[in-house]
Amino acid sequence: QNDILRAELASTTARMADRDALYAENLELKVRLGRNATKQIILAGVVVRPPAIPYDTLLVDAGTAEGVTSGALVYASGTTLLGRVSEAYTHTSRVVLFSAPGEVYDVLLRGQVPVQMQGQGSGSFVGHVPAGTPVASGDTLVFPGIIGGFVGVVSHVTSQGGESFETLYAHLPVDPLMLRFVEIDIHASE
Repeated sequence: QNDILRAELASTTARMADRDALYAENLELKVRLGRNATKQIILAGVVVRPPAIPYDTLLVDAGTAEGVTSGALVYASGTTLLGRVSEAYTHTSRVVLFSAPGEVYDVLLRGQVPVQMQGQGSGSFVGHVPAGTPVASGDTLVFPGIIGGFVGVVSHVTSQGGESFETLYAHLPVDPLMLRFVEIDIHASE
């Protein structure tokens, strides 16, 4: 059992190193081509999370005094987008996750197929693609644009015979209840 876990950890560590190298190369190429895709990030600690605050909401310990503004994008683990700052106070901010009920946004399935996703709560969201679109569990959802960002993973696809659309169910790539820290891009706001 321990040997299996060590092998899985080594494999995951190698994949993360590869991902980090590709991300750095991606940023370097964008700068060389005149598209500066860097972010100005500040680290914020999660001070209140569900169930002490509504689900799909976080309260973090950085606010306007630290440069946070309403609409700022919030990340976990570098390129994983979680949501936006909905309200910025002096030394705290409220973050609404993309999975919050009623949140609607456009993403790209596998970085190519445009899909509109809607938050369902508890870290999950739903969207629709035309029937016959190649999609499977594990496919990624990313934000469009030069900076982009990893938003979710398709967990399930349903289709009814004769329907024009297939329904995608997806979830955040991280568990928001387990987050200790988030990163806030103080230049990316509405």
